[in-house]
Amino acid sequence: RRKTRIRRTHRDVVRRERPNPQKQPHPVAEAINRIMHKTLDKLYAGIGEAGTGRSGVGELCALAALSANLYTLVCVAPWLDEEYGSAGELRGRIREVAAALVCRLERETDDLERVRGVNALFVLSNMAAEYEQKMLDLAEPVLGRYEAGRPTAEAALFEAEVCRMMCNCYCLVQDEALAADARTIISGWTAVSPSGTEGLPVGVALARCEAAAAYADYTGDERFRAVRSTGDCGTEEPETICRMLELHLRCGAVSDAEVLCDRIEQAAAAGTDRTSQAYRLAAKAACELLRIKDAGFSE
Repeated sequence: RRKTRIRRTHRDVVRRERPNPQKQPHPVAEAINRIMHKTLDKLYAGIGEAGTGRSGVGELCALAALSANLYTLVCVAPWLDEEYGSAGELRGRIREVAAALVCRLERETDDLERVRGVNALFVLSNMAAEYEQKMLDLAEPVLGRYEAGRPTAEAALFEAEVCRMMCNCYCLVQDEALAADARTIISGWTAVSPSGTEGLPVGVALARCEAAAAYADYTGDERFRAVRSTGDCGTEEPETICRMLELHLRCGAVSDAEVLCDRIEQAAAAGTDRTSQAYRLAAKAACELLRIKDAGFSE
């Protein structure tokens, strides 16, 4: 396998100007559930526990999704900044979560948890570029230990998460070996079924979809856009719904997004712990982004 150290050498950062419509009431804003605003401070109050290793990677990944989705929502709909904080304030939250995630991952010994955390850190690094190299440093030892082809369900999930991590690293360093490794993995999935996800557990199927979307986005190779979750997941799990909504946002497939939004807005959505609450609110932010996009208010 590739022996070279992963390191970002040069990258031109292009910052597009966000639209800045006049702050005014809008029907989209009225649809946002007030519970999000009321519970944000309580959820973020737990970030500090990561410094002592008490917060799990899963909880920090949930807070990463929440922070990123809220930041994007406020950038697209600036009239919401009084309710959820300005873009600058939310970037501060993002840096807080990123620092806690790095602290937690440096102590993490489970490779699957480490990869999940590194992928969450990549999302945050898009808004806090100072964490890009730290993300690469945390990814490198896992890539060195990666072995493809293990038959268990957990190994299948690990493979999909590692594939996504390869694509995220490729986005930063443009190392063609990373793209080639990811392409080999995804080709193996589509050789079994056109969707690449048929008959798999929901978690594995979603991880494969996320990896394939990342590969297509960062390489420009559209061959694996067909890697999609087969059928309706039928889940009430906030994390799963959040990830599916984010896939809809990423891939532009919003035809059944309203079904997912209805699920997350129902009281039946499972989980009362902090992780589930954070994913539920992140999913609600994704719902609003989808509706704004569908209404033509996004850039």
